Amino acid sequence: MITRLRNEVFADFKLPEKFTDPVIVSRFLPDGSLKTIGHIYQNLNDEEGAVTYLSIDSQGGEITPPTTNYQEAEYGFEQYAKQLTKKSQMKEWVAKVIEFGGREEEIKKIRIGRNMKNIQITK
Repeated sequence: MITRLRNEVFADFKLPEKFTDPVIVSRFLPDGSLKTIGHIYQNLNDEEGAVTYLSIDSQGGEITPPTTNYQEAEYGFEQYAKQLTKKSQMKEWVAKVIEFGGREEEIKKIRIGRNMKNIQITK
């Protein structure tokens, strides 16, 4: 099942073939590929017969507290996937700012005409 937030796709939930297997949660990368970011484990409570969902990220951290509501576990991963997407976008933006900032300095040096021997032009 694919989750959409404001027409942007952030998370994909692959339902297990067996009840004992976890739900595999992935996020979409800019190139359209999927990267696994965690699992939702289903724990059957023998005493009450209720299912508890455990949301665990790929590093073993808890995304949401254990819950009997699957939608809460899913929502937690939706927010986590959105957060990871924003972090990776921010890293890309910072890299571009640094790259363009360096270009600006090179252009200033060319315009001023100083240090012509030390100028390195980047692509």
